[in-house]
Amino acid sequence: MEEDKLTNYNKRLSEVKDKIIKVVAALESLENNFIASDKYFSAIREEIYNVGTEMLNAAYLLSDLMTDLEE
Repeated sequence: MEEDKLTNYNKRLSEVKDKIIKVVAALESLENNFIASDKYFSAIREEIYNVGTEMLNAAYLLSDLMTDLEE
């Protein structure tokens, strides 16, 4: 049973890592759009939204994991 919990925690941490990687990629894209030209404001807005969404998803996953670890 403990091994199942550890496997589950490891899987969930991997999901968080994937979300963080997406956030970093979105931030890099955002930076590139700023550097490329100021005519990409629509794309920049979308990237900001995507970054916020991924950060929120990662926060929820971490919160759930921390709650389970406290039990």
